Amino acid sequence: PANVQILDSEIRRAINELQTDGDDSPSAIEYPLAANPLAIPRFLLQSEKDLPDELQARIELPFVSSLAGDIEDDGNETNGLVVVTFPPPPADDNMLVTFGPGMQAYLDYVQQEEEE
Repeated sequence: PANVQILDSEIRRAINELQTDGDDSPSAIEYPLAANPLAIPRFLLQSEKDLPDELQARIELPFVSSLAGDIEDDGNETNGLVVVTFPPPPADDNMLVTFGPGMQAYLDYVQQEEEE
């Protein structure tokens, strides 16, 4: 994951002290795994024009929560919270997307009209 840091020596020492076999000898955590810092691609979304034409419209994603909406017996959600956001640009890997002013995602309550 992005921004994962190696634990400092004091924390590693405390963990090693907790991992003893009863005779004060450290267990298998003598040599912690090395963490290599990795660069993560970044994308700054300042305006809709920063996106390809086919992605220049906001999308609505269901906000997953047991209290977020009304679900009918057939599993279809009739009302509820959605996250409204722009889709990220296509990428082969993870990317950190930073949204400029007015481009941030927001929650909205969608109430669908009932069929009569």
